[in-house]
Amino acid sequence: KIACGGEVLDDATTIASAKLDASSDLTAVVMNSIKVRRHVYQARGGAPPYRGYHLVATDEVELEPGKKLGEQWTKMVPEDGYPGPSGYKAFPVAFQSTPSFEVPKKWEGGMNEVNVEQDLLPEDVFGVDGEVELAVLLPMRGMD
Repeated sequence: KIACGGEVLDDATTIASAKLDASSDLTAVVMNSIKVRRHVYQARGGAPPYRGYHLVATDEVELEPGKKLGEQWTKMVPEDGYPGPSGYKAFPVAFQSTPSFEVPKKWEGGMNEVNVEQDLLPEDVFGVDGEVELAVLLPMRGMD
């Protein structure tokens, strides 16, 4: 990525087309991964307020910028501990982090929440500034 004066330039922009002068502040960054803060929620049964998605883990995942999210699904969606295929019914969503970076203990929707599309690149969904996070909603398996 190339930034000029604090503004990240489009990938198609060349240095020649950016019309830089001698006083321009130019920064180039080579990105080999995009780090995304991930929160894993597991569905629980029971009577309210216990029913719903509850936080079980928070960590960081590294995604390759040049690969579509569908190719990196196993990096985003963790194993759920049950035998058989895992993550096939998981529901990953991207959301804008809060200014305090606090994580909700029970998932009730995130700020500016969007579904994670498998045919998009990580930068298209999460950006590069760390302000968009990932919530993975794992379904309840077993008996309620």
